[in-house]
Amino acid sequence: MALQMQMEQVEFYRAKSSESLEIINVCQNRIDNYKMEIKELTNKFEVSQDHLVKLNTQMEVKDSLLLKLNSECEHLKMELGEARNRTLLLTNENNELTENIKDMTETIIEKDLKLEATLQEFEECKSSNEKLTTRVVTLMEDLLNKEAQCENLTQDVELKNLTMAQVSEEYEKMK
Repeated sequence: MALQMQMEQVEFYRAKSSESLEIINVCQNRIDNYKMEIKELTNKFEVSQDHLVKLNTQMEVKDSLLLKLNSECEHLKMELGEARNRTLLLTNENNELTENIKDMTETIIEKDLKLEATLQEFEECKSSNEKLTTRVVTLMEDLLNKEAQCENLTQDVELKNLTMAQVSEEYEKMK
């Protein structure tokens, strides 16, 4: 009878062991799912590898595993919330940067248009300046020609004055 009781106890503990093994398998599946979620969060937000090592170590703990899993789930929920908050912050920051880039692009386009208009005005001024320079050069050449003509005329007048003076002297002598 004692042997049968011991056999029943052995069967009872085997059944408990099987139940525990099923619970451990269920927990193991949950842990695997959490590990995948942690890896995704790690890739997205560069969570350190020490955290995964701690989770692997926690999976190997026997009796305290169930309590630790509950606290770890809460911890992961907090981290996920923080990650969502960080994602929201990054999204907002990205939207601000996109808006800034859009504003800067508009400013650059406006400045390009102003620069193009200024360059066009510059080209017009340059063309006008070249025309004026050509006109001034032409006028200067005309002026030099006129001065040369004036010089020639002045010399002619001086020669004629000299001749006139000589003629006047001769006329005076003849009188």
